[in-house]
Amino acid sequence: MADDAEPIRFGRASVYRRQRLLTCGSRRHRLRPTVLRVLLYFLQHREQTLSKDRLLDELWNNTANESTLSSYVSQIRPLIKDSSWQIETIAKVGYCFRESEVEAGSNELAAEPPLLSANQYLGVDRIGFFQDFTGTFEELFKTSRRIITLFIHSRRWRENHDPKIRAFLARRGTRLDVYLPDPLDATLKAGFLKNFEDGVHIPDFIDDACQYFLRLWRRHPKRVVVRFHSYYPTYSFYVFDKTVIFAMYPTTAHRAMVPTLQTQSTTQAGQFVFEDLAKLKKESRRPTQREIRQFLKRAPRRHH
Repeated sequence: MADDAEPIRFGRASVYRRQRLLTCGSRRHRLRPTVLRVLLYFLQHREQTLSKDRLLDELWNNTANESTLSSYVSQIRPLIKDSSWQIETIAKVGYCFRESEVEAGSNELAAEPPLLSANQYLGVDRIGFFQDFTGTFEELFKTSRRIITLFIHSRRWRENHDPKIRAFLARRGTRLDVYLPDPLDATLKAGFLKNFEDGVHIPDFIDDACQYFLRLWRRHPKRVVVRFHSYYPTYSFYVFDKTVIFAMYPTTAHRAMVPTLQTQSTTQAGQFVFEDLAKLKKESRRPTQREIRQFLKRAPRRHH
């Protein structure tokens, strides 16, 4: 079989294994794991007569019965009915996955199946620019119980949503986790200086962000968690319960038109973020008591 990132095509249908997705004509079906496993087995054994005993042995290690096998075949058949392939019953033997005789050799089958759009393939709900999501953030602050963020400093975002952030933390049962660049990491600061047009200002902006969130932590010590990391970030993310918004990082001082995606934690795009988050949790650190005291005794800066 091909790499699981590549679709498996048969007739007018395609199977995307990583997404457990079947496209057939203009229809899309999200497959349950066992349905996908049975369909893939038939795809691996096209035009072969497969006995029920063999299917039960290789798919379930003989822990299921013929009724279970028949049930899954019945679930698959309507999903692929427009593909030009079918699961044919072989009396007293089993099944054969073969191309329909009416369709075999048809010129129509030579056409490529429709490609998935980026939205369909990744599970993206919305694509836009960061400033287009202001209203979305406002609504998410009202309804969410858990927020997890990663950014360099996100000064404008903090300024725009400060009342909402504070109102969120004032509600019972909420929690805010913030991942910030380690303010003591000289290598990380050098990277910002080299790759960002406004890199000379970024260390101060990071210090401001540390001070801002540590002040929130002092007020809500059980609801705010601040952690420092040493990764050079290529994007920022904002997780509100199961909703994920992430934005690319430009390397110019002008940041108005930043491509931004909204998705859910269970999608391919959402899992991309959560894999990074798992690594951040493991390798980031909490600020020391000395760092906390230093940040909290500073007067807030004013930027123009």
